[in-house]
Amino acid sequence: MPNPPAIADAIAALHHGHYAEASGLFATLLKNDPSNAAVLHHLGWIAGILGDHTLAKTLLTHAVRIHPKNADAHRHLAAFLLALNEPKDALLHAVSAAQNQDTSPVVAELTAKALHALGDHANAQRFLAESHAAEPPEANALIKRIAQAQAHEILPALVPLQQAHPTSFHLTANVAVAHQATGNRAAAAPLFREALWLLPTSDEVLFRLGSLVAEEGRHSEGASMLRNALSLNPKHNRARVRLGTIQVDLLDSAAAERTFREALLTDPDNPATLRYLASALSNLGRNDEAIAELRKALAISPEDRVTFTQYLSLLNYVPMPSREARFEEIRRFNALFPHVETPPRRVRAPKDRIRIGYVSGDFRNHSAAFFIEPQLEHTDRQSFHLSCYHTRSDKDAFTERMLAYADSARTVPHLSDQQIADQVRADGIDILIDCSTHTAGNRLGVFALKPAHRQITMIGQMQTTGLDTIDYRISDHLLSPPDADPFSSERIIRLERGPMTFRPPIPDAPLKKCPSQRGLPFTFGSANDLLKAGDAVLDVWARILTELPESRFVYFAQPGSTFKRRMEERGILPHRLTEHPRSALPVYFDLLGDIDLALDTFPYNGLTVTLLSCWMGLPCVTIEGDVPPARAGAAVLRRIGAAEFITHSTESYITKALELATNPEPLHEHRHSLREKVRSAWCCNRLFMAEFETFLRAEA
Repeated sequence: MPNPPAIADAIAALHHGHYAEASGLFATLLKNDPSNAAVLHHLGWIAGILGDHTLAKTLLTHAVRIHPKNADAHRHLAAFLLALNEPKDALLHAVSAAQNQDTSPVVAELTAKALHALGDHANAQRFLAESHAAEPPEANALIKRIAQAQAHEILPALVPLQQAHPTSFHLTANVAVAHQATGNRAAAAPLFREALWLLPTSDEVLFRLGSLVAEEGRHSEGASMLRNALSLNPKHNRARVRLGTIQVDLLDSAAAERTFREALLTDPDNPATLRYLASALSNLGRNDEAIAELRKALAISPEDRVTFTQYLSLLNYVPMPSREARFEEIRRFNALFPHVETPPRRVRAPKDRIRIGYVSGDFRNHSAAFFIEPQLEHTDRQSFHLSCYHTRSDKDAFTERMLAYADSARTVPHLSDQQIADQVRADGIDILIDCSTHTAGNRLGVFALKPAHRQITMIGQMQTTGLDTIDYRISDHLLSPPDADPFSSERIIRLERGPMTFRPPIPDAPLKKCPSQRGLPFTFGSANDLLKAGDAVLDVWARILTELPESRFVYFAQPGSTFKRRMEERGILPHRLTEHPRSALPVYFDLLGDIDLALDTFPYNGLTVTLLSCWMGLPCVTIEGDVPPARAGAAVLRRIGAAEFITHSTESYITKALELATNPEPLHEHRHSLREKVRSAWCCNRLFMAEFETFLRAEA
């Protein structure tokens, strides 16, 4: 039997703000020692800040019975009892805290709140005045300056004041806010934790600390703290909106939609909330509704660049009248930025390497990383100095591995566009490369400031950015045929080796026989994000399934997906549809083996998904459109010599799918031949980089 954890391990986890981990350790300790007052106290405090005030009451009541002189436990219990609307008992424990030498202003404040709730307003006012008098008199003037964007100026005076008064909740919390305002999250987080120890029912601190916890990747913990903040103050709309964004990160867009709509009831014209709602709707495949919300947001705030870039990203998911109409919308983005001059070439010494900078939010476990990483790894380090600018705060094993290729790696999500541009200039970058276009996490605003002499866009959505300040877009003749030039703000560079190079995330993933080879019904499927599957796509898929009533369909979806309901509305019974959650890559690859034939989405095809599917011997029927996102599936298939799966209309798409389903032998042959075709056409990392770097040398 493993040894129980030491209480020091649990307290260390608590000290670092790892509340779920600490709770598990304390719970194990409690099983071995049910009367340990310190364990009961800490476990009760954690339960309370994560929103279970009733459990907090039970545990803390037990703790103070065992150790009645624990002033902190009495103070915490008083706070949670007030949250439970039990002011009489709260008053008793606030008094007990004071009797046990807790002289913090919080105790007087809790006493005042309890007395006020009991109707004793005169004494409540007296204790409130006592609480205010216990605060250092110079603190208020300094704290007011935080809201006036003067955090940098007042921190040198505020920090020593807080250190001299560590039991002041208001001073501790506001020093944390000041650090947060300057972008110093590392300094803010421990102070928010200290503030919460002083007063565990502060809705504002729960909101701020919960947000930081979520940024660190502990989304469930952060969501619990934000729900707690809302239970304490249902009017805290910022907490409600932040909760919605975390629900999106947790892939629960149905819950996020409800949260954002509730937030809009009290603040209907908030463009940021409308933008977040659009993200949730898009994740649920309701792109027309999402675009309507974004247009509403842009009507309120027409120069909101974040909303505009999200709007342009979503336009790829819906049909447009023409390439001209789409390009006209994209070019409107350029008008949001002032004109800037191109900086001169950097003067390099003879042996000075060309300085390349990659800007991306996808130095992480993300489909774009399958293209970015081989470029980083196979860069000619004798000729090029490599800098990476990571635009997201969350990190994973991919992040560490990818950034390790760089000579210089900077994590910049909390820097402004101007600050990043200044850093790029200070780093002496010769060529700056955008890997996002208008996808989430992009920092096209940096490129609009033209910090490098030459600027390039590639990967992302393979689409034009619309910016005058980006000189080139890396593509090929399949994604961007010659007639595409008038619809690109950048000069298109068509590389013979393709628009990018690919590294399969699991090179030796085992192949499975097709379901139809195993005596199972013929199975169609789509591994694309369902946000690409609009009504027109579902209409076509339903027609195919209707024509083959014994066939099945496999798909991947978020919790709350409406796909089954939408297909049932089209006459497809739920038992024919198999839903899988987004899974770890080994599971995902294995599930691809349970599909005979993939059906691509349109007008936005899957490029990465088509490559991954073909890597697993699963070909994909696609419709070739007229802009790069609508040509992605065809570009993959043409390059690997599988053009027979390309169609040019919904009718020919349906016909092709039915032909292959009724005569599946070619699919059985492809199961074991496609991988090598992908390897030879898309995974020639060194050959691609040799061609790409020849271009870079000429431009530097």
